[in-house]
Parts: sequence; structure tokens; C-alpha cells
Amino acid sequence: MPAPGAEPAWLALGLELVLRLTGGRRTPVDLSEPLTYCPNWGLAWMTGTEQTGAAVLCGTPSPFRPGDHGRVVVVPFYDELLDQWHCVVPGDRLTAFEGSKVVGTGTVAWLRRTASPAELRGDPPPELVRWAEGGPEPT
Repeated sequence: MPAPGAEPAWLALGLELVLRLTGGRRTPVDLSEPLTYCPNWGLAWMTGTEQTGAAVLCGTPSPFRPGDHGRVVVVPFYDELLDQWHCVVPGDRLTAFEGSKVVGTGTVAWLRRTASPAELRGDPPPELVRWAEGGPEPT
């Protein structure tokens, strides 16, 4: 957590994600372009349909179909919501939403400080891409 009164640092979170086979989306997700897939997330302590935003920076090779298991790296989208993301810990289960529909569940594998989404748009860090594609946890 940041010092009192300090701005919280941007985070990247590695998630082991499962897209629901039924009841969620019906088409594959294209994860080939950074930050274009932006589901909302129900954090571990949230209830019902409470959600917060984070975009997928990079992920398992596309297409990522309902029923598939894979890895994604998400980055919270809004600086005013960073405090709640700093409460997430490895092992937390997050719910992926598209509107009110639950489309998947992600388990947090790791968290790392990173640049803001605006700074990451054109060039995700290679170690995050490698992890999403099945490589080792980034350091």
C-alpha cells in the first residue's frame, strides 16, 4: 500500500482466467491488441454485481473461446480506483463481467507495479507478454 497521502502505484495483475462455457459470452475474445478487451471485475470482497474496471493488457494467444483456460494480464483503468486494486492479493478469485453477465473467473497469480495504461498501450512489457503466453512469472 502507498504511504498515507501518496498516490497509489499502477498495478499489473496476472490472472489464470477461465471463460464460462454457458451463461456468459458466446463468441471468442480477441486478446491480440493491448487494452482493447475491458471487462469489469468483481473483486474478492465484492458482492452480487459490484464491479470495477481493468483492461486486459495481454493474454493467452487468441482466439480465447468460452470454456477455455488461459492467462491474462490486467491493468486497472482508472487511477481513482487503484486503492481497491491494492487490496487484491495472490490467490484471490475475481469475477469477470460484461455488463451484468458473468463471463469468467480469474485467480490472481501475481501483482507487479507497472506504468499507467496510457503508457502501456503501444508496447506491453515483454516479461508480461511471455508470462501470458505460458512463460515464467515476471520478476
